[in-house]
Amino acid sequence: MIKKAMQKEKQQIQTATTSDDWSNLVLDIEQRMKKMIRGEG
Repeated sequence: MIKKAMQKEKQQIQTATTSDDWSNLVLDIEQRMKKMIRGEG
């Protein structure tokens, strides 16, 4: 189950090849990490 999710995520990252998608992805991950650190999410 987890492996499938990981593969799906990898595929999404691979398809997000444009720099715009990449910066959005990085920002999204950073925001999620900050929320997790603060314990909001």
